[in-house]
Amino acid sequence: MSRILRLAAAVAVIGTTATGGTTVADGQTPTGLVTVVHGLRGVVADVYVDNTLVLPAFQPERVTDPVAIPAGEHHVDIRVTGKPADAAPDVSADVDVQADARQSVVAHLNAAGAPTITAYLDDMSPVAAGETRAVVRHTAAAPAVDVGLNQTVVASGLTEPGSTTAVVPPATYEVSVWQAGTQSPLAAPQPATLTEGAATVMYLIGSAQTNTLSWVAEQIPNLATPPNQIQTGDSGLAADNGPSFPYLPVTVAVGVAGAAAVVTADLTRRRRRAP
Repeated sequence: MSRILRLAAAVAVIGTTATGGTTVADGQTPTGLVTVVHGLRGVVADVYVDNTLVLPAFQPERVTDPVAIPAGEHHVDIRVTGKPADAAPDVSADVDVQADARQSVVAHLNAAGAPTITAYLDDMSPVAAGETRAVVRHTAAAPAVDVGLNQTVVASGLTEPGSTTAVVPPATYEVSVWQAGTQSPLAAPQPATLTEGAATVMYLIGSAQTNTLSWVAEQIPNLATPPNQIQTGDSGLAADNGPSFPYLPVTVAVGVAGAAAVVTADLTRRRRRAP
């Protein structure tokens, strides 16, 4: 318990400062990059990885920096902030972190309205010059949907937790979501700027039944040419050159990368001690 309290204190301190990038635990330890997307609207959450608190009081509709985590299976528990660490989690999942890959772990409602966790493998392949990649993911308590960019359907009949990709010219688009097979809107259209040479990942969150559907987005930059290594340090929309998604309600948890780096080192040490 004292070790967990020390880690929590480190997270609290680091979480008050901005970080310029992530720290890999050990150059010889296989790692994968992970972002955490909080798509449970109205819920302030404590996120635990392998029984260690890594994201205290994580605000809804936020996306963390990508963080290097030791490859392999990790257990994730989410509790409403204020619950003790030994209380039953509100949602749990085992996540297999893949080496040399980038994944997004999303807390959201499933189609039936129950909280769940879904891990997606992010496409890091190059984006051709003059184009941008739009990724649409259905992570909401909603029926099958059609999603349109400027009235052109780019996701047809998408069901939770499905994901689809479209390559389009960079521009500012109006993003619409309709009940599948109709032009009946399930949420108000929202404008979004899709940047050349990047992938913009859009998550439909909330509930159709309660009229709370909206979007959370993260951006994977610098895909215009094949990268020499996995991109790190740019936290979605918090890049130094300003947000490229100025309209969708997206904010980034400042300092999360540094906090998770502390936990990454701890996880690595524990694995080395394990028989």
